[in-house]
Amino acid sequence: MQSELRSLSLSAVALLGGLLVLGPAARGQVCSYSDLDGGLLGVTGTNQGQVRASVVHDFGQGPTLFVTGGFSFAGAQPANNIAAWDGSAWAPLGLGISGTGTSLVVFDDGSGPQVYVGGFHSSAGGESSDPTGKQMRHLARWNGSQWSGLAGGAPNGEVHSLAVHDDGSGQALYASGDFTSVGGKSASRIAKWNGTSWSALGSGLNSRAWTMTTFDAGDGSMLWAGGDFTLAGGVSVRRAARWNGTAWVDAYMGTAGFGAVRSFAEYQGDLYAGGSFSFIYGGTTNFRNIARLSGSTWIPVGGGVDNGVMSLLVHDNGDGEALYVGGDFDKAGPIENEVDIQRVARRFAGQWEAIADTSGQQQFVGVIHLGEFAQGGTTKMILGGFFQTWNGAVVNGIVEWDCGAPSAPALETLAGCFGNPAQLSAPNGPAAVGQPFGLSLDAAGFASGLAVFFVGLDGRDTSGCGLFLPTFGELLLAAVPAPAQVGVLALSGASATLVLPVPNWPSLVGDELVFQGSAIGLSTPGFPAEFSNGLLVRVQP
Repeated sequence: MQSELRSLSLSAVALLGGLLVLGPAARGQVCSYSDLDGGLLGVTGTNQGQVRASVVHDFGQGPTLFVTGGFSFAGAQPANNIAAWDGSAWAPLGLGISGTGTSLVVFDDGSGPQVYVGGFHSSAGGESSDPTGKQMRHLARWNGSQWSGLAGGAPNGEVHSLAVHDDGSGQALYASGDFTSVGGKSASRIAKWNGTSWSALGSGLNSRAWTMTTFDAGDGSMLWAGGDFTLAGGVSVRRAARWNGTAWVDAYMGTAGFGAVRSFAEYQGDLYAGGSFSFIYGGTTNFRNIARLSGSTWIPVGGGVDNGVMSLLVHDNGDGEALYVGGDFDKAGPIENEVDIQRVARRFAGQWEAIADTSGQQQFVGVIHLGEFAQGGTTKMILGGFFQTWNGAVVNGIVEWDCGAPSAPALETLAGCFGNPAQLSAPNGPAAVGQPFGLSLDAAGFASGLAVFFVGLDGRDTSGCGLFLPTFGELLLAAVPAPAQVGVLALSGASATLVLPVPNWPSLVGDELVFQGSAIGLSTPGFPAEFSNGLLVRVQP
């Protein structure tokens, strides 16, 4: 297990017209990476396997993570290209599937939910057909104890993506890949299964769809497909298209540059597309492999990333939902101001953030799949791909990332080592987004004078002793960068209260501030100053 201690600091604090404004910052959490019992191994049992997809389902024994890709062992268990993880151990799904799995989805055809797997396999459970004669090549399903095929036949080529979508006629399973027919029915690269039979989606696509999702761009919920194709239903669509239930329509991408759309995700009401593409609409803006649909217009996302995006996921690690991006990139952000973010990045509050140190990885490896596994009230992120190590630990193709819930108290008193006779407190409790936050300073040696409030811009003295200033006494806040004065008020009856409105920004949750006060007795010879204890304040929802 490897750990990442997120920095406990703010990038900016300013008092503007009485409004406390906090800049983007790390959240003060400890995030850990864990291997899953040795991970997934290849044919020899020593080289790493690869993960292409995951899905979570409960067959009555608790939530289980199902993973598919290219591997022969899951931990110490023989497992052909598909396996189940219960949170502590791996288990095979019978004899698995005979080739690489590429996609997983849970679908209920009326007989109960089952796990469906698409891929390059010619058999499942060691057989090309189930006991009833249904073929299981390229697409099969697992009911918790055995494999079966689908009524209506099987695709005649590989399946690359699966999705569940309702086009108005009920939930159905959609499959796309390199096939031209399903069960003997013509279906060019994409087809719909309603639980009993297959049907084509018009004249289909001229190449595979790597990803499919349901999204409403304002003109109705549709099935969105992204991939290598440039034609959908005979219409030029350029790597993405929408199926409205009766016909294919454009997905606003115009003439996208070389490459493909590999993943979709809906985040904060907008659709994001990731892949290996540059220009959209035939324009001159280089999107650099990721774009956001706002209304009917695709716009760049923070300068993009410098290589392909394979997977997108919206995940909450405990400090709010963020968009996570996986692929084989090394840098993110505008070309003129790139930051090193290898293989996986987090897009949060308008900024790119790294969540792993993969600088020691072998070249040409990447994160192919991002998923989630919720168990025991905690939702962890699953990262899968073709890699052996992660943050220096051997994990073999799959790793679990968990930040947990912030456990630190919302308000901490920081005592100094020279007494600090004045007392600083937060009489109305912790700071919360959208609410006023109050600080109260009580002097010890004099009833009138001035109260001065300070805030630390970045960091604090971890020893608790702070900076001792001759004549003025001890200042608990770190000296570099220097503390900022955020308020000067007259003492009234040896007390003063400062109220700071906190903006109603969810991104502030978890941010930290360190406050300290000073009472100055103006009527006392020598203008003596009393410094107070410090308060460490963590912003709450």
